[in-house]
Amino acid sequence: MGIINMRYPAILRSLSVMCLLFWAASAQAQDHQTNFTFGKELFREGRYELAMQSFKKVMMPAPNNPYAPYAAFYNALSAYKLGQSENSRSLFLELTQRFPDWEKLDEAYYWVATGYFEQNQPAAALDYLKRVKSPSMSSEINLLKTKYISKIDSLNQLKALYNVYDRDTVVASRLARKIVSDPGNTLDQAMVREIVEKFDLPVESFGLVDLSKSVKKNEYHVAVMLPFMFSSLDESKANPRADFVTELYTGILLAAERLNAENKKVTIHAYDTRRSGAVTTKLLQKAELKRMDLIIGPLYPEPSKLVSDFSFANKINMINPVSANPDVMAGNPFSFLLRPTYLTQSLKAAEYAKEKFQENKNALVFYEYKPNDNRDSLAAVLYADRLRESDFNVLKVKPLRSNEAHYLIDTLKSLSLNRSAYKTAAKESRLSLGLYS
Repeated sequence: MGIINMRYPAILRSLSVMCLLFWAASAQAQDHQTNFTFGKELFREGRYELAMQSFKKVMMPAPNNPYAPYAAFYNALSAYKLGQSENSRSLFLELTQRFPDWEKLDEAYYWVATGYFEQNQPAAALDYLKRVKSPSMSSEINLLKTKYISKIDSLNQLKALYNVYDRDTVVASRLARKIVSDPGNTLDQAMVREIVEKFDLPVESFGLVDLSKSVKKNEYHVAVMLPFMFSSLDESKANPRADFVTELYTGILLAAERLNAENKKVTIHAYDTRRSGAVTTKLLQKAELKRMDLIIGPLYPEPSKLVSDFSFANKINMINPVSANPDVMAGNPFSFLLRPTYLTQSLKAAEYAKEKFQENKNALVFYEYKPNDNRDSLAAVLYADRLRESDFNVLKVKPLRSNEAHYLIDTLKSLSLNRSAYKTAAKESRLSLGLYS
């Protein structure tokens, strides 16, 4: 008994300490709950600054503090509600790092992405949205992406995003709509169809038509619709413009002859459009034209537009053998050019410059002044823009009249460019587009 009595005060003291620790832990847990509940009440009332003060008291992780990640979440959300977008994003990022196993981490990723979107960093935003695993958040994520991706107006930025996020429907759809919103951008039309088919998007909403599948035949019929201007032998000889058309038609006949010799049967049907819209309209009323597999021509704007409408309505491919104007193909997926467009030529020239001119990246771009034709100016501006994207220093983009070669020479002299460029400039008095580097 004496031994037990001697130990009893020590046991009592140990129990007392344990009780005190338990009470302190319970009190601290109660404080965490109280501060968190009070913070949420302030948050609901829109008193975000005061709410943040309450949440900060609860945010430190501890074994007996299950409220810490929730407090950190509402603290970051309060900052967002106060318009502190960048601070809010940083707080949400900190939350994902401090509580990597938190069950609500997907919601934190969502708000990190929102912050990146608002800071105009869509690639970083999409990266965080990819981390969200919860299927229940898919519609919210699509709404978020649509809200911000739809605001991107730069075609190059959209292409860059699509190169990385090529499985993202929102990015792909926005890129396709951006391309079709520019009727002059015929270079990327194939990408639109690729996107529409890949993501099974509605064809009609992108202004596309359902292209028929190509059918292999035993024999092909080709309509050649050119301005032969032929009424008699005498008239044909008196019209020098007819020589070019005759030579073009002769080349077509020679090609058909070679194909037939290879047992690829091609029948040529010639139609004289006479550069006339009225004559072309009458020709298009012939029932036989609807059975053609290909139309070559016409060469002039009015007949060409009429035949393009006919080609589109009847899904017959047509080729313009001489034009480099992308407007000829506008709105008609069955219309093609034999020559590259002047825009394609500009892009290829810029690619050549990027590859060949590495040491001196100073550039001058001159183009021919044409008061009623903006094709050269569009080509020059596109060329200059692509050079700038490749870190060229474009010193000047300027139109020149045919009698202004001296201006080009004087400019080259003043900039002390190399002698070969100077000699070239002196020789080419009707320079339409040039790079001196």
